[in-house]
Amino acid sequence: MNFSLYVLGTPNGYDQYPLDTNSNKFQRVLTSCKTESQLSIFRTNQLMQYVYVRKVPSSNGLYFGFCLVLTGVYCLNCHTLNDLFDAAFYDVLMKGELLRFQKDKYSYTVSKFAENADEIKRINQFFKTKLENELERLFVNIPASFRMGNGSFTISLKEKASDINNAISQHDIVHITNDEKSVSELERTQKMLSDLYSKHQQLELEYRKVLNQKRNFKLVAVLSLIVIGCAVGFWLLNNLLNDKNLTINDLRSDVASKNRTITEYEIQNDSLGQKIFNLNQVVKRKNDSIALIKSEKEDLNNDLSYCKEEVLALKAENLVLSKKISSSSSSSSYETYEVYASGSNKAYTYYQCGSNYIKTDCYYSDYQKVTVYLKKDGYALTQGGYVRLIDLRK
Repeated sequence: MNFSLYVLGTPNGYDQYPLDTNSNKFQRVLTSCKTESQLSIFRTNQLMQYVYVRKVPSSNGLYFGFCLVLTGVYCLNCHTLNDLFDAAFYDVLMKGELLRFQKDKYSYTVSKFAENADEIKRINQFFKTKLENELERLFVNIPASFRMGNGSFTISLKEKASDINNAISQHDIVHITNDEKSVSELERTQKMLSDLYSKHQQLELEYRKVLNQKRNFKLVAVLSLIVIGCAVGFWLLNNLLNDKNLTINDLRSDVASKNRTITEYEIQNDSLGQKIFNLNQVVKRKNDSIALIKSEKEDLNNDLSYCKEEVLALKAENLVLSKKISSSSSSSSYETYEVYASGSNKAYTYYQCGSNYIKTDCYYSDYQKVTVYLKKDGYALTQGGYVRLIDLRK
């Protein structure tokens, strides 16, 4: 069953959740409630709004309520629907997330309902479960015979369901009052909670007497446990920090080494660039050796491209190692795989040259655990180099 639910009341002046243009309507219902509770029904074409307002017991003028919004259907038995609202009100009181019982009285625990959105979701689920599992049969389509523009009407909940339904069919607004003040389930619960609170106070006094007799012994025992726990905790923390520091230092050393290698390749790159420039000058001056110089220039260009690719590969590895340092500091980890290459298909390692991966003579043993730092082009970057993803498994 599709419906919308509002929660409304006076936690710190009037408030509702969610807030929208219905605020003025709901406030008028709240201020017009002169009995213990009131169920007001607003009908606008196919839109039905059931606004339930109730005085909070043992409070100074506090109110709490709900609004159930339905489209195209109405409830055949407002007595049962009012019981549902009473049960929801009782559930909120007992839960203590929006209203709290303390020292013989109820009070709000929030100044705005939006402060506890999780409780609002729980209340919405409460209505959804009840409506779909217990009360759905009571809701039927709104007949075309219902009158429009006929003002408001007030009727008591003591009247028969047929009289209340007739009032709803003839009027746009129907207020159903409930002035019964018999010992309700909520009042019995309130008395029970009050008695439990008194017993709690008495037990607390007795507990304090016993506590004073055993305070010194318990204090020593607790302090001893705290000291032992702290010692163990510091020992474990110290070991963990030492391991992390060693790992970080090793990674920093690797990064420094890679940076030095990158610098060397950059120097070679600059040197090769200068050689190319000089060769271009020689070409201009020596027409008789153009073919030979072009050949040498092409060779040097190939060397330069190879060096650039090596520099990019080293920078990529440097980036992976830097991320690994960051990951170690935040206690996260890379993926771990198991080598799964048998027979003649060994898990050889590769190194990247441009867009190509060159096979080396080294390979991992079967079922060896490896850490993967990066995956691309069907290869996985490990500490020993790139490995084909097909040679690994989770």
